[in-house]
Amino acid sequence: MSILTYILNNFASKKSFYLPAGMTVTGTFTVDVPGQIAGSVNGNVFVNGTLGILKNAVITGNVKAETLEIFGTVIGDIQCSGKMILHNTCYVKGNISTVEIHIEKNAVIDGMITKPVSNTTDFEPAFATGEPVLIEETIEDSPADIIAEPVIIPEEPVIVKMEEEEAQSWF
Repeated sequence: MSILTYILNNFASKKSFYLPAGMTVTGTFTVDVPGQIAGSVNGNVFVNGTLGILKNAVITGNVKAETLEIFGTVIGDIQCSGKMILHNTCYVKGNISTVEIHIEKNAVIDGMITKPVSNTTDFEPAFATGEPVLIEETIEDSPADIIAEPVIIPEEPVIVKMEEEEAQSWF
């Protein structure tokens, strides 16, 4: 357990944590309370709850949270088991796996967006080993000649929410 993880879980307010601007953390940490990051993190971030990545924050590593709101920069894969909001100031370079996503105009995503097959996410072993995570979704009765096209971010915000039903493509 890293010193930062120990401090955040034992001495910080049990209600939330805050990593201030100007602070740089190197290494992976896991936090059992929701919080916000305004500084820089060079490593993986695991939050058991809601995570806010503020406007000037930069995370170079994988991110996992229950709900996620991004204003800043994430360079790494993101896994969110609930709702995710990408604001117009955010930049994500990596793949995103989430159940529900809201993308504002001018948000930049350099990667794939996928929906997990089930609403539960159990991705921690892949993060722990540093191996890339491949999420696949099977679509029954789909034409064999589907051609993947790049995601085009529309002028108006889009909210994507999949109800529990047969597996379908978002696009």
